[in-house]
Amino acid sequence: MDKKICIITGANSGIGKAAAAQIAQQGYHTILACRNPERGKTALRAIEEISQSVSLELMNVDMSLQSSIRGFSKNFFHKYERLDVLIHNAAIFDITQKDVVVTSEGIEAV
Repeated sequence: MDKKICIITGANSGIGKAAAAQIAQQGYHTILACRNPERGKTALRAIEEISQSVSLELMNVDMSLQSSIRGFSKNFFHKYERLDVLIHNAAIFDITQKDVVVTSEGIEAV
């Protein structure tokens, strides 16, 4: 692939979605890395319309699970030999959360 490749985590809404549209308009092969497949598909269709890009792809990943991140990486590098840009935008923000949250894999969520 001659195009530069960009992964944007959390690209299904907000800043991530806006960044994905801008990057796609600049001619990058843009990969939306999203936790929720349905929300990701909806965002992909919207970004295709906004950017007029045909070089968009949805890949699922749950950034709170190491196993999901490893699987995503394995799938990505099986398909591509390089990554040019990573925009790590994914986040879960709950201002009401007062206690430490530990994932099912025993890792503290930040």
